[in-house]
Amino acid sequence: MKHDKIQTKLLLWLDGDLAPAEADEVRRHIAECPDCAARSAALAVAWGVAKRSPRVKPDSGLRARILAEVERAERPQGWLAVWLAAIAQVRFQAATAAAVLLCVGLGVYLGSVPNVSQTSTRPAGGSSAIGNLDSFRDFPPESVGGVFVQLSGTTR
Repeated sequence: MKHDKIQTKLLLWLDGDLAPAEADEVRRHIAECPDCAARSAALAVAWGVAKRSPRVKPDSGLRARILAEVERAERPQGWLAVWLAAIAQVRFQAATAAAVLLCVGLGVYLGSVPNVSQTSTRPAGGSSAIGNLDSFRDFPPESVGGVFVQLSGTTR
């Protein structure tokens, strides 16, 4: 096993969190490699000290003090910061209002434009545009024009 892989697994090995096969591999490498053995010994001493150290329980007011400090740090400081924050908020509101007005105006405009399918396409003779398929009558029934005539429901 290579040194970099061993060194990433040393703490897991010291904790006993490696699978048995991996633990045996690390143990064999440490027995053969003096550098990894020295590093493992140093980590074992440091890890042992850390494990024996008593757990420190923070006092009950620590969370409240930390949250108060975070809130104080996030609050704008001075009149200039307060003024700039207000301007930024007004700009956002103005941009939102402009976007809403643009959408409403566009909707009104598009609602007033006549739809092509709603406009009359009747020729001067009074027959509908679909009923006036005389130009397709010469096409064979299997052609596009012939299929169009059949689908439109007009007779030949």
